[in-house]
Amino acid sequence: MQKDDNNNTIGQPLAKIKIASIPNGILLTRQPNYNKKYKGLFYPGKDDQKKDNMKIRARISFNILKNIADWRIKEIFV
Repeated sequence: MQKDDNNNTIGQPLAKIKIASIPNGILLTRQPNYNKKYKGLFYPGKDDQKKDNMKIRARISFNILKNIADWRIKEIFV
């Protein structure tokens, strides 16, 4: 935790770390084709429309990923 010059806490305390194991391209697009089977697994990030399509960020639904396999999402509480 960071402190300012007066020893006051800066920011929010860290309560947990969430670790995700994202399937590779073969699992996403071929067999078992998670992209088709689990609609909403990926969704757009915060990029604007002017950004190059190859550089657009995506987010992943942790809830859907956990439904695919429980071990793909783990939380570490600190």
